[in-house]
Amino acid sequence: MIIITPAYEQVTTVDRLKMGPIEPDAFDVFVLKSRIHFRRGFDETGYARTIIVVDAPGPWVGTTRLDALDYQFAPIDKLYPFGTASKSSNKK
Repeated sequence: MIIITPAYEQVTTVDRLKMGPIEPDAFDVFVLKSRIHFRRGFDETGYARTIIVVDAPGPWVGTTRLDALDYQFAPIDKLYPFGTASKSSNKK
């Protein structure tokens, strides 16, 4: 079963998935397209036994892979978490 909503909305609780006869507990697996908001209702509550984060292919503004972004105006080799400068400054 695939459900596509016509409006942008962050699903933060399991109750948001209950529509008519649809009961999330009846499914072994379901997929949410969300950045991070889902964690409150699924990860922190323990509802989800497993969470797999998948990123869309290619670099784009919403990626979780920071190294995929094109840093044209920043010295990426000096910025955390990529550069060695930030790592050496944490040493005592």
